[in-house]
Formats: sequence, structure tokens, C-alpha cells
Amino acid sequence: MHESIKLLIESFLDDMENILEGTVGVSQDVINESMKDLRQIFPLFLDRIFNNSSEIEELEKRTDDYSHLSSYCEYRDPDLDTKKDISLKKRKI
Repeated sequence: MHESIKLLIESFLDDMENILEGTVGVSQDVINESMKDLRQIFPLFLDRIFNNSSEIEELEKRTDDYSHLSSYCEYRDPDLDTKKDISLKKRKI
């Protein structure tokens, strides 16, 4: 399944590049740089999806370790002169 998803994403990126090349006003340099970045990001994204359990668990643990600090965080809006709570929340990747 991992390989089929990878092929699907590569096909999507190829289609995206073809659409961008047909778009008026988009320079070839911008297209090349954007597609280069996307082609580097998507494999990393897939690896995180399929091989992420220990890294995600570590990130969640660190977030839990600091969650008690949220009760000490305040933000004062200078325009409204009111206090707002800033709470730390777990992020799911």
C-alpha cells in the first residue's frame, strides 16, 4: 500500500507541474523551485506517516511535560487592555 500511495502522489505532482506550466504569469524558475521543494517534502511526509510512532510519542511526551505551564501564560491585548489565556495544546501530526 505504501508504494501505491507514493506512486499516486508522484502522479499528482506531475499533473500539478503540468498545470503550473500552463498557467499564464508563472515563471519557469518559480515552477522549478516549487516542484523541487514539493518533491522533497512528500517523501518525508510519507515516511512520517508510515514510520512515525516513536517520534510522535516522544513529541507528545514533551508536550505533556510542559502543559502545566499553560496556567501561567497570559497575553495582554494592548488595544483592548484585556487579558487572554494562552493554553498549550497537543498537536497531532
